[in-house]
Amino acid sequence: PVPEPHGGNLDAVARRLGCRPDQLLDASASLVPFAPPRLLRRALRQAALKPYPDRRYRSLRAVIATLHRLDPDWVLPGNGAAELFTWVARDAAAVGPSLLPQPGFADYRRALRCWEGAVEPWPLPLDWRAAASENLTPLPPAGPGSARAVWITNPHNPTGQLWSRASLEPLLRRFALVICDEAFLPLVPGGEAQSLVPLLADHPNLVVIRSLTKLFAIAGLRLGYALGDPQRLRRWAAWR
Repeated sequence: PVPEPHGGNLDAVARRLGCRPDQLLDASASLVPFAPPRLLRRALRQAALKPYPDRRYRSLRAVIATLHRLDPDWVLPGNGAAELFTWVARDAAAVGPSLLPQPGFADYRRALRCWEGAVEPWPLPLDWRAAASENLTPLPPAGPGSARAVWITNPHNPTGQLWSRASLEPLLRRFALVICDEAFLPLVPGGEAQSLVPLLADHPNLVVIRSLTKLFAIAGLRLGYALGDPQRLRRWAAWR
């Protein structure tokens, strides 16, 4: 059978195997192994009884902005990281071909197909030596028609490789658009020290996407956010 393009779909797997979802041990989705915090569960109960929320997400944006020491205009919440990949893919398709590390997260290609975005594969070695494990493999040579956007997952999905900020920073000088997916970074010891968030103010061509669904085991809720140039995020908000 064709494998699922994304892990965690227990209902589909259970139907295929002829069993119940609760009979499966799921190792296909990288979620924290404990229940959502009690404070979050209380907030969800309260939110369920309220009318439509603020469509500009002012309170949520303010909290996220404080966490990252940014102005709220630099924050755009989304219906999971997947929705935000769709909007950044529209920008990526507009600037030119996207360089995608291989192997990599399948949803980037899905998002680019929405806008007929061209893809240039970037094969990665799967055998890192400890001395150089935090550094990216050399980029393909630049030339006419070469990629203008690059998608990076840090830590890399599916290998778990953590890239250093120093090794990622040169990408900002070469590419018109750099998309850094940091969905799993808070789960890695010392991971935040390698985040590209501190580089946002000086690089309008950088977008950082985070996911709260992994961190709090609330994948069914769908909650992520993008950090980037306010003008870009306002354009995405207008599109949706």
